[in-house]
Amino acid sequence: MTGQTLEGRVTDESGGQPIPFATISVFSGEQLLDGTTATVEGRFRMKLPRGSTHLEVSFLAYQNQRLDLPLNSPVQIRLKELGGLQEDVWLLLTAVEYRLFAPGKNASDNVAELFQVVANLICDDDFILDDEHRDGL
Repeated sequence: MTGQTLEGRVTDESGGQPIPFATISVFSGEQLLDGTTATVEGRFRMKLPRGSTHLEVSFLAYQNQRLDLPLNSPVQIRLKELGGLQEDVWLLLTAVEYRLFAPGKNASDNVAELFQVVANLICDDDFILDDEHRDGL
């Protein structure tokens, strides 16, 4: 595989909602060659390096998906949300912990909310700073 431009969209398998900022990694065998991140709308576009054999698409709280190359562009990638999430998942962002996922919540909605909060620098009751991280502000 060489020089192909691949574009597509990453969505949630059950609801068809976009998965913002999903990671698309390009491999040759076991060697990572390149990668990109999906947009807020779950879209991506990238030129595949020489020797590319497959893609791996991943996102927190979703099952990773491997796609062998070549693929016809545009490609629709549907990730399956992992079931059985029993505890909250926390994301550490430069001294700020933000509640990202909780059992029974839609993962893609929470990610969009997280990035909006960070982009707007909004502080509310969902932010928790411990003494170690508060000193870095």
